[in-house]
Formats: sequence, structure tokens, C-alpha cells
Amino acid sequence: MDQITFFSSYSSEALSTFRSLVEQHHRFAICTHMGSDYDSVGSSSGLYLFLKTLNKEVYNIFPTAPSQNFRWIKGMEDCLVYEESQKKLIEETLTNTEVLFCLDFNDLKRLDKLSDFVESLHIKKVLIDHHQNPTDEFTNNLAKIGASSTSELIYDLIRSMAKVPFHPEILKALYAGIISDTGGFQYNTTQASTHRIAAEIISYLPDHTKVYEKISSDFTLAQFQFFQNIFLHHSRLVREDTIIQWISIDDYGKYGVTQDDTEGLVNYPMRIQSIVNSVLIKQTEPNFFKLSFRSKEENILEIAKKFEGGGHKMAAGGRYIGNLSDLIEKIVILKPLLVCGFYFH
Repeated sequence: MDQITFFSSYSSEALSTFRSLVEQHHRFAICTHMGSDYDSVGSSSGLYLFLKTLNKEVYNIFPTAPSQNFRWIKGMEDCLVYEESQKKLIEETLTNTEVLFCLDFNDLKRLDKLSDFVESLHIKKVLIDHHQNPTDEFTNNLAKIGASSTSELIYDLIRSMAKVPFHPEILKALYAGIISDTGGFQYNTTQASTHRIAAEIISYLPDHTKVYEKISSDFTLAQFQFFQNIFLHHSRLVREDTIIQWISIDDYGKYGVTQDDTEGLVNYPMRIQSIVNSVLIKQTEPNFFKLSFRSKEENILEIAKKFEGGGHKMAAGGRYIGNLSDLIEKIVILKPLLVCGFYFH
């Protein structure tokens, strides 16, 4: 097998910080953002499995329930979800934790209902993320703004401590996160380092094609019917280059899907040649909306910031409390290009 030349994107100081945190502590917790995606699940599961190989006490915590589609990733069967049945257990676990790794988000608000409790904890909070404008709420900042994915960063950090190859299930989890967050290596955050890591992973993972198959073939019939309904009845083409989609609370119940089952919906319009922007509005509670923005050309992050959001220039998210008509008007004022005289039906 040909040797792949590997260069860490981290400084020696950052790698040393990670190593010290892992070697000097025993009790760990990992948390990621609400509304799971393959990068958050892949990076958290990869780190969880790695710490397990070192015989550490570690818990993988999700603020909202991840989709069943992620259950094939090893370690997800052990995850804890901040719901009423596990709320007390999670709070006790976090209180006794020495180090909390915060993955794939850069603001504690992204922990949803768990955010206030985590903010109150006097423990080490270590940020590992690739989004812009991180807050200063973290004890250690190991973020790499502009990296393709958090999964790539976790691979980089683990590689600084473990011999290659490490456990195949770790590789599968991280590879899934990298594939998904790069759009199959097509987004502009994909760098040479991304390809080097992917090449190294597949050189030690003979069944790497099955990871891609899991990601691209995890669609259920209920999701298909749900997406079809959104495309047909809750979508609008605006000024020939923008598509806006909207989901109400009632839509989930009609098709038996969860909020996490909407993963990827905002990206579908971007496959159309003439479409430059895609906006997805998701109602998750009465008068509460989550926003996802995608663009091929615009700096969509500037709009997301107006909605307490963040992310990347071409992919960002936000949230809004109020009613739908006011939300639409706010977007109209901020970005006439995105919304102009559209309606939902």
C-alpha cells in the first residue's frame, strides 16, 4: 500500500492541548448541536469511540433526538438525548464531567434547551468546530474556521494520538461526516487536506463504498412522500434563481417523520442549474422557526446573522420567534433577491 503524506492542519500547540486534555482526564462528555446531521453525528461518534478505546468514561449527548437514519453508525446506540426521561441523568453526568467536547457548533445557544445548563457548568468546555465567529464561552478553542467538516478535524486530532489505521468503525463515522458536509467533495470548503484524509481513510477501509451507500440510500418512503408534499405544495420559485420552502408543525405528523428527517431538503433545489439560492423555513414550535440558507454565489451568512444565526458564506442557518408573515417581511427587507412577492399554498 502506498504511503500517504499527511500534514496536520493544526499547530503543534493545538495538538498538544488536545493530547493533554485526553491524557490528563478520565471523565468526558461530548455534545453537538440540535437538529443532527451526518457531520455532527459522525464527528461525535468518532470521538466517542476513540475515547472508549482508551478506556475513558465518556458519554455522547444530543440536545434533540437524532434521526433513526443515523443508527447504523457505531456508538449511536449508546447516545443520550436531552428529553424528560433522560434529563436528570444527563445533568448529573455533565455535572460530574471533567471535559466537555463541543462539536460542530460555535455558540452554546445551538444546544437548544440544554444550553442554559451547560453554560452554568464550571468544567472544561472544548470547542472543535469549523464555522465562523465562535463565541468566547469555551475554555479551549480548537476550531479551524474554513475546514470542510468537524469530522475532518476530529480525524486530524485523533491521528495525532493514535496509530493508523485506527478502528474501522471510527473511520466509517468520520468518513460519513466528511462525505456529507462536503456534498460528496463538491463544496468549496473541500481542500487538499480533505482529499488526503479521505484517501487515507479508504486505504484502510475496504468497504468504504458502503458508507456512501448508507448516506445516499437512507431515504424512507415516508420521507419521500414528505419531500414530495413540500416540493409540490410548500415551495415557490422566486425571480428564476431562488426557491423557498416551508414546513409547518402539522406536516411532520401527517407523514410520520421527525424534524431531523428534513436533513438535506434545503440542498435539493441547488441541483437545478438556474437556482442560485435556496431557503428552508421550518416551524418547530408555535411561533418558532428555524431557517436554513444555501447559495452558490451570495454571502448568505450575512442574512443568517440577522436571524441569530451563523455558518459559512454559502451555507448558514438561523432562527426566528414570531409569526410567518413577519418572518417573510423581514427576509423581504433584508434580501429582495431572495423573496419577492411569493406566497405559500
